[in-house]
Amino acid sequence: VLIMDSVAGQVIDWTVVGKLKDWIAQMKRRREDVDLDTNLIAAGVLDSLEVVNFLLYIEELRGAEIPEHLIQPNNFTSLRTIHDVFLRTDENSHQN
Repeated sequence: VLIMDSVAGQVIDWTVVGKLKDWIAQMKRRREDVDLDTNLIAAGVLDSLEVVNFLLYIEELRGAEIPEHLIQPNNFTSLRTIHDVFLRTDENSHQN
C-alpha cells in the first residue's frame, strides 16, 4: 500500500513499513511504539546485535545485498531512513 506522507511529501510503502515493525515486534517479543521517525538505536528499540539481524532482514525484503558503502549507522536510525535508503519502490529504488 503506497501512501503519500504529508510530512515529508514522499510516497511510503506501508506494507514494507508494516513488515519492518512486525520484525521488530517478533524480535522483542512485544509490540514497540515505533513510528516512522523513532530513532531505533537512541530509543533502545534495537541493540547492536539486533541491528545486524535487522540488516539481514532488510536484505531479504529488498532481494539484494546492501552495498558496503551504505552500511553506515545514520542509514539505520529510523524506519523512514531505512525505507528511503534501502526499500523505496520508485525509479531510484536499489540504485545505490
